[in-house]
Amino acid sequence: MICNERASVDTQYDTLKAKEEAALELFTQQIQDLKSNQLDMDDSKGERDNLLQKTEGTLEEARISADKRKAMQDEMAIAMLHEKTQHEEEVHNVKMQHKEEVWGICGKYKKEL
Repeated sequence: MICNERASVDTQYDTLKAKEEAALELFTQQIQDLKSNQLDMDDSKGERDNLLQKTEGTLEEARISADKRKAMQDEMAIAMLHEKTQHEEEVHNVKMQHKEEVWGICGKYKKEL
């Protein structure tokens, strides 16, 4: 009977030891998985930070480009307005010259009549 109890205790001990080793192995694997996940998260965070920097840089470049484009458009608008004003003055001068010529011709014909 003592032999049976001893065998039973040995069996229970072996079972517990096997369960403990399996739990320890599982725990070790989970620790390794956590470390791997942490490394992946660190890599992802670094990639995210890089993307944010690139995006901020791209947005800044886009803003600068838009500001330059607006300045160029403003300059072109001013130049066009100046050109339009100059053209209107030239048209006005031609009309005045034409009127003077017409009045001169009319005056000449009135004198002849």
